[in-house]
Amino acid sequence: MEDASKIMYKIANVLNWIALAFGVIFIILSIVLFANPNTPVNNTTDPVTILSYATELLIIGLWYLILPFVLIIITRIAYKKDSSQNWDILFLVLGVLTLSLFYFLGGLFGIMAKNKN
Repeated sequence: MEDASKIMYKIANVLNWIALAFGVIFIILSIVLFANPNTPVNNTTDPVTILSYATELLIIGLWYLILPFVLIIITRIAYKKDSSQNWDILFLVLGVLTLSLFYFLGGLFGIMAKNKN
């Protein structure tokens, strides 16, 4: 079970790196839209609508930049320290809060492995 927990954390870590890359892409797209608000988006050239799209992309991009970065840091700290039940409970809660199936299963498998001992 401990190995299954580590595999789930590795999969979640890879998905966090992918989300981080999407966050960077969203931020770059929002900067492009802010720089040129006359760019046609969704068949409209209204600058107010374009700037609202750019603002949405910026907020989503920041969210996809900050949250995965924090989760990557926490995962690395927990991985360097020997996994304990406290870390598994933290990842179980983070899995529920961030709707990450792999963090949830990793925490669940880690707790089950600790309870068997």
